[in-house]
Amino acid sequence: MHLAAISEGHGDTALLLLKAGAETDIQDREGQLAIDLAPDSKIRKFILQSAEREGIEL
Repeated sequence: MHLAAISEGHGDTALLLLKAGAETDIQDREGQLAIDLAPDSKIRKFILQSAEREGIEL
């Protein structure tokens, strides 16, 4: 579910799902991780920085 949140640009929702224990190592059919599907660098940076602050390894 966090895959959809990230790919749609919902960084806050993705972070909530990650904090709740969403798996970070699942790949899609093309081998991409959820973080790889962030629509732009701003969303990707927000998720990465927020996850780091929360101690979530992506």
